[in-house]
Amino acid sequence: MLNDMSLFLLLGPEEGEKGLYIQKLVKKIGKAAGEKPEIQRYYFFEAKLPDLISKLLTGSLFSQYIIMILSGVEQVKKQQDLNILVDYLKNPNRKTTLILVSESIGEVSRKISDAIPASNRVIFWELNESQKRNWLFTFFKQRQFKIEPDVLNYLLEAVENNTKDLRTECQKLVTYYKPGSMITLDDIESLVFHSREENPFTLFERFASRDFVAALETLDKILLAGEVTYAALLSGLLYQIRNLMAFKQLSLENFSRSELFARLNIRFKKSQKLFLEADKNYSYADVNGVLILALETEKKLRSERAEIHKALLKIFLYQSIMRGGRTPSVDKTGWYGGG
Repeated sequence: MLNDMSLFLLLGPEEGEKGLYIQKLVKKIGKAAGEKPEIQRYYFFEAKLPDLISKLLTGSLFSQYIIMILSGVEQVKKQQDLNILVDYLKNPNRKTTLILVSESIGEVSRKISDAIPASNRVIFWELNESQKRNWLFTFFKQRQFKIEPDVLNYLLEAVENNTKDLRTECQKLVTYYKPGSMITLDDIESLVFHSREENPFTLFERFASRDFVAALETLDKILLAGEVTYAALLSGLLYQIRNLMAFKQLSLENFSRSELFARLNIRFKKSQKLFLEADKNYSYADVNGVLILALETEKKLRSERAEIHKALLKIFLYQSIMRGGRTPSVDKTGWYGGG
């Protein structure tokens, strides 16, 4: 039975379902092996591939069976690394399981995917809006909570399309209230603004005040906590920036402040004060530039290697706060313009 579980390739952005699949796989392997296996987790850029293969071949002193999870396998591009990995895939140690993981779908070398049995290659597709809405509805219903449509809409916009991040954010909400409670948008904002925890909302506060140094400090605290992915953090910030753009657009139509807040469903007093501050500190062109820059950064987080994601977010904050979303331009002579 274990002979069929030596190699797996798990692809796609749906981290929640991918994580559950791995959990079930670990239990299944443990049952077949007769003991709890040793779990080793690595990112490709953190370790040398020959060292990882050596660990698989020699086994462990502490367990009869090893499960190694290697993330970022799409980064295995060099011919030498490819040869080393593919050679192992053709003749794996049957007392180990190697699980290769990638958020992408089409970037993993064909040589790698072809060396793994088709039955052990699984793609976890991104949730569409309907699936994401159903997941949220089921999560709260199973825990006997009621939820306002506005909260569902917020979560649909602010949280990345995978159930890992959804579960993390929703679990925070249900821990504060008793089953049977109605969770409102005011509850979300109240919890956020009265908590010391740094999060996309507090990062948006620094953005609104155009305090770049404070924004970097907040970013570091969020990332240090390790509860939010880079993409999910940017997604939460993007949600607020889109609201700010809508605020700017409606302002041009001469709506009163109360009408603006009502149309955008910004009901919490501190949120209203925050948007007024951001409106004052950023022009329409600034917000438009920041929005475009955020979307470009979101694409880069999906395509660039993981070790530069933090730098991408810091560059995004600098260009947004210090330059209003504008990036330096280069003319034909090579000189940088103000852009």
